Amino acid sequence: MKPANSKDSIMESKTADLSKVKQAIFVGVAIYSQKVFALGADGHIYVYDKTRKLIKWMNIKVSRSFGL
Repeated sequence: MKPANSKDSIMESKTADLSKVKQAIFVGVAIYSQKVFALGADGHIYVYDKTRKLIKWMNIKVSRSFGL
């Protein structure tokens, strides 16, 4: 039995909105300030909000990327 003041949390498995991302290969992901930053192998960073909606993307102007 867990204590009443346990700070365990549950990670829900839901898909992100990928409708605007065509054939991306994600090579890294980071979470900061309730946003998810996903790095694509093509040098784009995709920013998702806490509802898993794509709020913006940016080209970091590199030919390839490998990690975040």
